[in-house]
Formats: sequence, C-alpha cells, structure tokens
Amino acid sequence: MSDSSGLISLLTTSSSLSSVQLHGCSFPESDDSKPGPPTPWQTFLTDWKTRRVGISTLHALSLPLDKASLSMTSALIRLSAKSLRFLKLQGYSLAFSEFSALALLFSDRLVGQGLEELHIDVQTLSPQLMDIFATQLSSLQTLYIMYGRISTIEDGPWTQVVYDPIQQTYGPDSYGESMSNRLYDHWRLDELSLWQTGQSISIHAIEHSAMNITRRSIPRLKSITYPKRTLVDLPKHFLL
Repeated sequence: MSDSSGLISLLTTSSSLSSVQLHGCSFPESDDSKPGPPTPWQTFLTDWKTRRVGISTLHALSLPLDKASLSMTSALIRLSAKSLRFLKLQGYSLAFSEFSALALLFSDRLVGQGLEELHIDVQTLSPQLMDIFATQLSSLQTLYIMYGRISTIEDGPWTQVVYDPIQQTYGPDSYGESMSNRLYDHWRLDELSLWQTGQSISIHAIEHSAMNITRRSIPRLKSITYPKRTLVDLPKHFLL
C-alpha cells in the first residue's frame, strides 16, 4: 500500500465495483507516550476520508481494524453505508459505545434495504448489545460475533451463565436470566454464530450455553453455527 492515492482512485472511479476486501495490514503496538509515524493503512484511511468519496455500487466490505484507526474506518464506512449489504471488521474488539456508534451509520436505511451480513469482534456479549442488533440492525440475516466475555450489562464484568435443571430457571444476575426477558420476534435472522475467544473446554461449554440462551430470544432464527463451523439446524418448533 505504498501508493494509497492510486488505490483510492482505482476504488472510487470504478463504475461496477461491488466488493472490497483489504487485509494483511500489521498494526504496531500502541504506545501513547511515543506516537509514531502513521502506518500505510492509516495513511490510506486518511487520504480516503479527505477525498470524501464513497463507492455507490459497493455491497461488500471487509477491513482490518485497530483502535487508532477506528474513527477513520468508521468515516470510510459511512461513505458507502447506504449500499453495503456485507461488512466484516476484524482485528480489534469493539467496546459497547464504539459498536453503538458504528450501528448508527446504518440507522437511516429503509426496511428491507439494510445491512444483511455482519462479522464483528466485541469486548462483551450482553443483552444490551443484542438489543442494538435486533432494533438498529434488524435487516441482518447472518450475524457472526466474536466476543471476549459475557455480562448482563454494557462492557460489564464476567457474569455466569447459570441454569438450574431442577428449577428449570436461570440463576439471578445471569446472562440467561436477562435474555429470558427479551423476545425479538420481528427479527428475521437466518444464521447466528457466537464465538468466544480462547480454546479451552470450559470456554466451549460457555459458548454453547450462550448460543442456546440467545437463540430462544429470536424465534424466527433458522440456524446456528457452533464451534468448528458445524451448521446445526434448529428443531422445527424454532422455525416459523
């Protein structure tokens, strides 16, 4: 990416470009006390933001992400937000406030013309996060979420996913209890995948519990993707 202006010209002058995937960018470890020169990726984003030229035909966008370039990446997405159907951002886990700001970029889309597939990394899986997906991004049909922890509040501390098989209820102050009070019956989501960072057996157990809990709040959900990308069809009583 030594010639960012040339790449931007290529991207923005094409009359039929529908998909852009940029990857392979390495982000230096941040050191606020010693800000270094901008990376080629940051220079690219700055140049594109300065030109303020969107791609009206762009339907799919896949970008690397880091905290330093988050605002510039958001500005770039805003330029083509009206036409995007697919968005994938990876490399940085968004805080709740950061994701909320990103979701607002698509809030003015007409019903049936919004974002259809999203791959996103977040710091915390919470009921409030799912509320945003179901209300502001209700056009989503496919949703992949990579998360670091589960909580009952925005960016809150770890909370347990506790189910009492005898009482057949979720424990107090648990993710399961909070989600049991939510029903997104208008959301026509086709596929959901929740991935927790890490590989231990305990993490996989929690991951499966989170999937099962969340799907109960989305009655129109057709399928879920468990770890190892095994597609599991839901029982018929989950389908409408």
